[in-house]
Amino acid sequence: MPRHIVSAFALVCCCVAVAACGKAENPSVDATGGAKGGTGAGRGGGRGGGGPIPVTTALVQQKSIPVTIPSVGSAEAQQIVQVRAQVTGELSAVHFIEGQEVKKGDELFTIDPRPFQAALSQAQAVLARDTATANNAQAQLKRYDDLYKRQLI
Repeated sequence: MPRHIVSAFALVCCCVAVAACGKAENPSVDATGGAKGGTGAGRGGGRGGGGPIPVTTALVQQKSIPVTIPSVGSAEAQQIVQVRAQVTGELSAVHFIEGQEVKKGDELFTIDPRPFQAALSQAQAVLARDTATANNAQAQLKRYDDLYKRQLI
């Protein structure tokens, strides 16, 4: 390509670049900086309209941004477990919060132990009575057996 065509092309490109960087006239703004038409509408809108827009800068930082997508829907648990009590009683404490994952063997509830303690004490008293009755019967058997062997009865 001839050298003078390349030089002419470079000169035209420079002129276009300088013209593009110059101040452009905005037809919607009058010479005083206010919006034409007096409505206050447009880019400048309302307060002082049409003035320069301040540009601020900040340092670039990398951080996590939580992403929330507003939508309408429903959530369903992956697994549903029914908890059935083996005994009945009044709950005195709940050891988990709804939705918390639990493992086998984790304590879930505390049932009031007083009725069960009373039933245990009653059963222990019945056992002690029956043990005493059995011991008495054994002693009588031994005595009567001895009397029978001596032919006293």
